[in-house]
Amino acid sequence: MNGAETDTLTNSLFNRVYEKFEGKCFYCGGHGSELEHVVPYSAGGKKEFSNLVLSCLRCNRVAWGWHFSSLEEKKRYILIYRFVGRNEGRKFRENVGAIRGSKI
Repeated sequence: MNGAETDTLTNSLFNRVYEKFEGKCFYCGGHGSELEHVVPYSAGGKKEFSNLVLSCLRCNRVAWGWHFSSLEEKKRYILIYRFVGRNEGRKFRENVGAIRGSKI
């Protein structure tokens, strides 16, 4: 597969996910502009439609590299971190036992 085919597949996949979430971030409801892996890439998650949600830049950066036992737990962490405060987000992350991808 050449680079042009890869770009086309990526654009096609992004468009499908964008339509599924109606252009809104799965986490905060803001404008979604990035693909976020449900099972993180660093944990073996695949770039497949069923493993992707639409995310805004900020939510994607907060979630980057952290592994949670469920997508809802991850969503809760992101919302606490972004809208309540970093310290509360960190406490929640520690309480649920989230780990960084490199520790798996």
